[in-house]
Amino acid sequence: MASIRRTSAVDEVFQDIQNKITSGEYPIGYILQPQKALAQEYGVGATTIREAMGKLTMLGYLSAKQGVGTTVINNSAVSQFSSLGQYVFLNSEEVPQFMEARLCLEKAAVKSAAALGTKEDFAAMDECIALQAKAVDKGDSSLFSEYDKRFHLQIMEAGRNPILVQFMTIIQSGLFNFIEEATRLEKVMSNSLIFHGKILKSLKNRNGDEAEIILLRHLWDVAQIVEAQLETGTRLESIFRRAGLK
Repeated sequence: MASIRRTSAVDEVFQDIQNKITSGEYPIGYILQPQKALAQEYGVGATTIREAMGKLTMLGYLSAKQGVGTTVINNSAVSQFSSLGQYVFLNSEEVPQFMEARLCLEKAAVKSAAALGTKEDFAAMDECIALQAKAVDKGDSSLFSEYDKRFHLQIMEAGRNPILVQFMTIIQSGLFNFIEEATRLEKVMSNSLIFHGKILKSLKNRNGDEAEIILLRHLWDVAQIVEAQLETGTRLESIFRRAGLK
């Protein structure tokens, strides 16, 4: 298939808040509710709200300041990141671009996470992997996809660069529909679970080089499934070779 049009909870929350901003319901200067309250209002998890808010921030609609909250600063699509908004659904020509961007971000993040990650960061990753294992046992691919995204965001957050985290939320949102399709296959879920465990072990050992190699093998394993779903080739292998896959 050339394009998959199923939305995720992140996309739905993002679209609703974006509509409220552009319609004027949330005018410039409006301060949004705290993320915990928004999660309750939308009936979703905190991670979903954080990712949706990250996209809106990167697109230039919102600004988050400590002690003030998250404020609407722009009610139009005009911003330096506005062109990314069209990538909620990707086609076969756009997947390689997003995958290459993801590789650049995650390769940097995994090195930083190995150096800067705390015991608390690694404990959160351990918990996430445990929840992924339960999703595998249940055969719940949608739940696994959510925890898969969370695990990779936890690596980004452990690298202590919030800007990279915000970029990652946009890239994940664009690739989510294809990744979710890939994780419908049990082998992909079980393989990802094994790779995640190996990545975390390397991070705990502070071995960033090893973690990077395992990360590349993990993403390539998933990418091959993604590529097989598309009607046209996406040239993903050449991108992974350039990224250092042996």
